[in-house]
This record gives sequence, structure tokens and C-alpha cells, in this order.
Amino acid sequence: MKIHRSLFILSSVLTFTLSTSLSYAASQSINTAPNVIIKPHPVELNAASWVLMDFETGDVIAQKNDNEKRAPASLTKIMTAYIVASELKQGTLKLDQKVPISAKAAKTPGSKMFVREGSQVSVNDLLHGMIVQSGNDASVALAEFIAGSDNNFVTLMNKVAKALGMDNTHFVTVDGLPGENQHTTALDMAKLARAFIAHYPKVYQLYSQKTFTYNEIIQHNRNKLLSAFPGADGIKTGYTQKAGYNLVGSAVQNNQRFISVIMGAPSATVRLNESIKLLNFGFGRFEDVTLYQKGQRFPLKDTVIPDAKKSSYLTVTVNSTLIKTIPKSFTSHLQHKITLKQGLKAPIKKGDEVGTLIISAGDNQVAKIAVYADNNVDKIGFFSKWFG
Repeated sequence: MKIHRSLFILSSVLTFTLSTSLSYAASQSINTAPNVIIKPHPVELNAASWVLMDFETGDVIAQKNDNEKRAPASLTKIMTAYIVASELKQGTLKLDQKVPISAKAAKTPGSKMFVREGSQVSVNDLLHGMIVQSGNDASVALAEFIAGSDNNFVTLMNKVAKALGMDNTHFVTVDGLPGENQHTTALDMAKLARAFIAHYPKVYQLYSQKTFTYNEIIQHNRNKLLSAFPGADGIKTGYTQKAGYNLVGSAVQNNQRFISVIMGAPSATVRLNESIKLLNFGFGRFEDVTLYQKGQRFPLKDTVIPDAKKSSYLTVTVNSTLIKTIPKSFTSHLQHKITLKQGLKAPIKKGDEVGTLIISAGDNQVAKIAVYADNNVDKIGFFSKWFG
């Protein structure tokens, strides 16, 4: 289980640290400036668009042109593999099932696992060939087997994309070969990768495999990030002349995972180097912090509620746990502020939405969430109000 830093534990640590350092400063007669909260400078990369997303929170912490529509190239196969993984999980497809290889599949141009027309190949081998070797032939064979034709499979791909909130994506081919009006975005690819890792972790493990042999041909995974970055375990490269060099990557360090997307880099070397730079930015500068837990209570004993009985006070709570990915420089400066709704007065029923909890670090708002009454606040009676 992942352990996140807690806002309220940090508050007590902060109090101790500040009091200690101020005492030391006073004893040494040193003039000190106020604490400065340093916000990480945006990372700059040599690519057309990019995104860095925290896996657990879904927070995007770095991006450029994240919604710019671009040719996906072989990143398309992530969606093809996602649907195959879904079929496997539902039991409508088995790894040991044999798939007949059509002439169309065998003759598909581009990268191949080299299946032969008329042969029968297991789903397991085709899945490896598509993920590790980026086989276009394997992609078409699986699509035909699952949906009857690759065109039918493309329709399914677009339905799944819509369900995942990939609002700026449209697929035309199952393998990423160029097609009219085929496009995606860096943000949509990050959403797809996050869903894949979350929903189908067993199939996702194939993306970490560095080689696969079929037909006595050894081929290597094109994702050089697997060897170049500590903790990298996926996910996919892509290239066409129109798309440029694309790479969706993911890595885990200290129980935290980031997903990086580079699109439109000028070379394979650049896409690798920029992916490393992007992931280093995330792991070096950001962390996941639990800002509040579902059901956490905040007594407002010093807050006067108009028309409330004198002996009563309002306690508020939040209805969901919130974890945010924030700069490490923010965590020792986090503060919370509760603002009640304008005109709020008794009576208040438990469960009523009564205001907002805002978490900030200096001038930087980190999160904002509604708060709800955790108790009833009765209205003062007429005689008590006037004759108390």
C-alpha cells in the first residue's frame, strides 16, 4: 500500500522546524528573510507536444500542446492491445487460442513479427509480437479475429477511446499506419496508458519485455527507455514521417509512477533523451500528498453561526479522500482554510453542503473541495433569542 505524506502531520513538523530555526536565528542575531516557496520552473523539451502525468492522481504536472492533434503512428497499437487485454479479462479470448493468418495480415507493410499466410498463431504469440516487436501483421490478425475485420475493430477502438475520455482521438487503422483523419494527442495517450496500467496490469507487463523470438527471428523492443531509465517498465514507441518520433513511457521509483508522452520529436535519440528529462523532472520535483481523508472532521468552535443555539457549533467534513501531486517545495508550507457559504445560518442539517476547504502553499492554491456539515445545528428558539 502506498503511503502518502499527510498535511496535518506536516503541519506539526513545520511548527517545530520554524520555532527551532527562529530560536537559533535570534541567539545568533542573524537577520533572516521570510521563507520562500520555490515553484518548479516548467520543463522545456525538443518535441512538438508532451505530457507528464502522475499515475495515481491523474494530475498533469508538465505539458506543452497537450491537446494538439497529431498522428499517433504505432502508439495506436496501445489501444489495439488494450482491447485484446479486455477480451482476455472477460474470458471471450484465450491466450492459447489459434488465430488464422489472412493474406491481408501477412502482407501488412511496416514493422512485422513475420507471421505466414495460412498459418495459425496463438493469441499469446500475436500479443507478444504486437507489443514487443510492434508487429503490424500481428495487430491486423488479432483485429480480424476479434471483430471479423480490421474496419470493425477500428469502430470498437473509437468507442473505447470515447469511453476513456480521449476526446481528441480518432483511429482509422489498427496498427498506426497512416490513415486520413487519424489523430490523437499527448494527453489522450497518457489517459490510455494510465487506464491500461490500472485495468490490465498482467498484459501491461509484456511492455517491459526487451526481446521476443518468433520464426527463429529475434527482435528487440524499440522502447530504449527500458534500459536507459531506472524503474522504466513500458510502454510504446511510434514513428512515421508525418508523426515524427513518439514515445509513451512509464516508470516507478519509490512507489510512485509517472507516465510520460513525447510526440513529434526529431529523432529516436531525442525522444529517448527528452523522455528521461521529463521523468527526472517528475521524480525529482514532485510527490503525492494526501491532503485530507474522507470523513476527516474540522470543528469550527470559534465560528459564530447566525441564529444558532449558543451552546452549539458546526463541525464540517469532506466526502472524499483527496491525493494531489504537488511540488516537493510546497509540502512543508501547506495550509488549509475553510470558507463558509455566504448567508449560512441555522438550522443546518448534517450532510448539508456548507462551504469550501482550500489547501494552499503561499499564493499557490493546491486543491479546493466542498465541505459538509457533520452535525445538526439547531435554530435558537424565539424566547431564547430575545430573553436568553
